[in-house]
Amino acid sequence: MTTLSLLQKISVLAATSAIAVMATTGKASATTFYLGNGLNLPQISSSFSYSEDGISLVATGTQNSGASRNVYQSILGLGVANNNNILNVGGNQIDGGTGLGETLKLTFTNTAVKLLSATFSRVGSNDSFKLLVDGNQFIAADIPGGNFLDLDISKFTFSPSPTGTVFGFTVTDGNDDYLVKYVEVEAVPEPASVLGLLAFGAMGAGSMIKRKQQQKAMVKA
Repeated sequence: MTTLSLLQKISVLAATSAIAVMATTGKASATTFYLGNGLNLPQISSSFSYSEDGISLVATGTQNSGASRNVYQSILGLGVANNNNILNVGGNQIDGGTGLGETLKLTFTNTAVKLLSATFSRVGSNDSFKLLVDGNQFIAADIPGGNFLDLDISKFTFSPSPTGTVFGFTVTDGNDDYLVKYVEVEAVPEPASVLGLLAFGAMGAGSMIKRKQQQKAMVKA
């Protein structure tokens, strides 16, 4: 086999590796985080941690001044506590009340993710949300559904899906308040992982060339 033919095989092998990587990435499965506690027993803490399918998540709270806020957790999901009273359900939502502008921050600590959807609870009529991705506003939108009793549960699907490590759920005005019950994400492979697979393919091709050259040398001898 000529050197040109071997080089052509290397190109094919590298291209095949790249296609395999892209196909694997495209088929990455979604992971759903339930942010509630599974019990009708509200809790308030400085943070809550989660782990699903090897993805780690920490939830914290802030207000528009930048000051930290405790996080409220119930069977319906997460909110931001403004008075640390677990019985004050309305005050423990992500609230746009006077001077608050609270934000629930979901930080993925070991990988970047693509945010596919969020499910909101305690949704009232005309409630809206704003999503920050790594500190930058991505979208401001109405939460689907809602009722005058502030008791609706509604899912919002992101299209396109934002990618990042820190997702902030906040409000658009003083009338908004809600909890976040679920988030659905998809892990994003690190560039180093993709390059590693391609390098592995190239190493295999290099070994093939070396074997061919050794075989030729033995035949000539």
